[in-house]
Amino acid sequence: MKEEFSDKEIARGVREWLRELRVSSKELAKRLGWPLSRVQNQIEGQAHWTHNSKVKFVIALGLIDLTDGRAEDKTGKSVWERVESLTDEDLDSLLQRVLPYAYRF
Repeated sequence: MKEEFSDKEIARGVREWLRELRVSSKELAKRLGWPLSRVQNQIEGQAHWTHNSKVKFVIALGLIDLTDGRAEDKTGKSVWERVESLTDEDLDSLLQRVLPYAYRF
């Protein structure tokens, strides 16, 4: 069964990643090549998460290994082909931060 995440849930997960990775929103904006205000709107849940924006955040946060854009896995797909084949569900899973129950409140 496909689990749907709201824009706010994805944004919360990204904020948790930023805290864990100790990356500021200013640094993230620099990595994305976006204005800081756009990044802040996205991570505060005020903007819609498109497939493209999810891919950019996954890459900018280093949640997938892109050490060599030509490297191939056992399927013969390059890193970029694997990134392009990620579904929204895959991206949502990467961006979500599963917190222990006590930290949710």
